Amino acid sequence: WAKLVICLLIDGVGDSSFLLPGVGEFSDAAYAPLEAFLLGQLFRSNAISSLGFVEEALPFTDVLPTATLAWVIEEF
Repeated sequence: WAKLVICLLIDGVGDSSFLLPGVGEFSDAAYAPLEAFLLGQLFRSNAISSLGFVEEALPFTDVLPTATLAWVIEEF
């Protein structure tokens, strides 16, 4: 369950950029490499890491909980 909590935190931090109007998409560009790194460390998967980077870097895709979905796929 600890991994799920970490995934929820990763997604939560990525989604929190919407709390700052006008700054959100710029902060996503800065957070994308960090999310990709964290996902790579958690799941040992370049595919998940790349997906996390793209999801965070593209505008208006923050609603996708990439880390949590990766956890669900891995567990079930």
